[in-house]
Amino acid sequence: MEGTRTIEAFSCPLRLLKCAFFWSSVVMNSITAGGIFCFPLIAPYLSQHLHLTQPEMSSIVLAGMMGQYPFASAWGIAIDKIGPWFCSLAAAILLSSSFGTFSYLLTHEGAFSHRWLVLLFFLAGSAAVASYFSALFATRYQAKPGGFATSLPLALFGLSPLFLSYVATLPTFRFDNGELDVPRFLTYLAVGTGGIHLISTFGLRVRYDITPIDDAMTQANSPVENLSERTPLIQKSLVTPPNSPPRRVLEHPDEDGSVIALLSDSSFWLFAFVFLVITGSSEMVISNIGSIVMTLPGADNTATQVRLISIANTLARLCSGPLADIISPVAEKDSYGSYKFPTSRRLSRMIFPAWALVCLSLVYFWTAFGIQSTSSLSILSVGTGLAYGAAWAVIPSITGTVWGFENLGRNFGIVGKKGHLPAFKDLPLKPEYPPHAAWGVWGEKDELGTVNNITQETITAASKEIKLGLSIPLNWSMDQPKYPLYERKGFHRENIAKTPRTINDDIIHFNTQCSSQWDSLRHFGYQAEKVFYNGLKQESLLANPSITTNGIHNWAKTGIVGRGVLLDFYAYAQRHNLDYNAFLQYGITLDQLRAVQADQGIEFRDGDILLIRFGFIAEYEALSDERKREVAKVPHTWAGVGQSKDFLEWFWDNHFAALAGDSPAFETNPPLADFLHPVILSGFGCPLGEMFDFERLAEECAAAQRWSFFFTSAPLNIPGGVASPPNAIAIL
Repeated sequence: MEGTRTIEAFSCPLRLLKCAFFWSSVVMNSITAGGIFCFPLIAPYLSQHLHLTQPEMSSIVLAGMMGQYPFASAWGIAIDKIGPWFCSLAAAILLSSSFGTFSYLLTHEGAFSHRWLVLLFFLAGSAAVASYFSALFATRYQAKPGGFATSLPLALFGLSPLFLSYVATLPTFRFDNGELDVPRFLTYLAVGTGGIHLISTFGLRVRYDITPIDDAMTQANSPVENLSERTPLIQKSLVTPPNSPPRRVLEHPDEDGSVIALLSDSSFWLFAFVFLVITGSSEMVISNIGSIVMTLPGADNTATQVRLISIANTLARLCSGPLADIISPVAEKDSYGSYKFPTSRRLSRMIFPAWALVCLSLVYFWTAFGIQSTSSLSILSVGTGLAYGAAWAVIPSITGTVWGFENLGRNFGIVGKKGHLPAFKDLPLKPEYPPHAAWGVWGEKDELGTVNNITQETITAASKEIKLGLSIPLNWSMDQPKYPLYERKGFHRENIAKTPRTINDDIIHFNTQCSSQWDSLRHFGYQAEKVFYNGLKQESLLANPSITTNGIHNWAKTGIVGRGVLLDFYAYAQRHNLDYNAFLQYGITLDQLRAVQADQGIEFRDGDILLIRFGFIAEYEALSDERKREVAKVPHTWAGVGQSKDFLEWFWDNHFAALAGDSPAFETNPPLADFLHPVILSGFGCPLGEMFDFERLAEECAAAQRWSFFFTSAPLNIPGGVASPPNAIAIL
């Protein structure tokens, strides 16, 4: 019956035409998506005509590589929610606009900054991953995609640089002296690849597998319906032969497919890290192969190296998929919708990423100690291509098998974008920046800082923390502490009666540092350099008070919203009988904070707002009036986080969005080492909260044994403001 239905399906010329249109779209999208990998071919032109330095050219190509990651999960979500055609349309727009503008700038060779080329190549990188996703995931919408549904787009994408490099050899793209006419070639990329993806927008919407209504019952009972990219590339019969013993299977239960569940899985992070090491290092070799050639003696064989990488990449993608199906078949979906694994499976698909890591290690070792000239560079090119292709060939199936196919596009995108933030050890990005400064991570003009770690995705996930419906304000009374600290002016309210009418106004005066507060990015700068976040100079603020750069209003426009996490160190210290007092110099160590985290069973996620309870407000409110007067006198002594590089590294690498405590300084005072404030505020660009009221929150969290919650804060919209009451609420 199955064979008969297949023959009937393809006996109709219209269906054959639809099938051809669909697969032509998949093929053409895949093979024309890799324009950014042709940078080694255009680099000599940029150096000769624009006189760009090597660092400037590296920044352009790196922008193309990095452009693939920030929006990868967004393209994946678009695939899941809208369809592959949307990504093809987006790729058409981005390819045409980026390469077209690039060509225009080169043709006119006017006075323009190379940063424009960086931006355009970044957009081209985003277009590449949108195109790649559109082709890779399109086949799951067809009932009969064929045995190489996954390998075909993977392989052709790897072949794309080779194809485009051959296109570049055509006479129409060459000057009379044989050199590449880069502006004309980029115009082709803009018009040709953009047009192809625009046509594919319609091709990827075609369904050629529509089954007649009278076959519906037959299909419903078929155990091989709705095959997609999750189907093994070399299929086995799902029907048990007659008289054969029953085959034992391992059930694969349904799991929570939410983003919050995905990011809570530690194995997902390990998987993403392995994937990042393979793809990140490989892409650095691929994108800089031209520069590597120029550093070695011998003939300039850049084009040859590009082709070797592309061929090896393609072969690895073609062979790894079928090989994986033989030695490690994926789960099979039965007629009841359950996924089952045959017990005969012997090897995990993780053997392919593991092999890729070993291969890369060997070729990198050879590059460091064995290469003497460009004639030996083929080992690096072939090894990198093989490892890169093998990893990409099995990543989709591993992601879908372990974390579900229903959100495969989203999950695959999240894996692909991990690591777009530099590690702490890689800061600062430029040697002239102050120690540990994250300047330029989100752009040289950025004024949000780590609030950029808050996304629509993190906010949506955080909303699921609301379980009990408890709303807990975190704002200490504006007239507290009773006697102002640091010799600042305290809170004063003046009532204005509109006599004889029964109307009142009031006027309030307060220092924004006098009670619960967020410090903005212009509060505490690097003292020696006299600068704030992203290079804002103190002398500029003094010379022109109207400058609003780095003001609190930037966070007022976005809000500080997401998943809040409370580390209750004060309760931990009491439980463990630590010799601790909030009014004594006590530097809390990173090991102690990790112990609190383990004690409370918390796992951090990107974009979390970290709150630490030091017990200052609890102890302050128990003081006598006389003692409160003494506490207000300078110099002050507080407990807080101990000053250490380890804490800064831990904080940055956890990708927190904001940091707040209930003490006046957050860090211990007097400091045990250099202040943390300059790096947190002016280096990382992180909102730093002080004197938040966590007393009721700590009680409710302890009662519910839940230490995470939905957090929202709306700072005052004061242009250029140095600080603001937080107007913060935790919702459990």
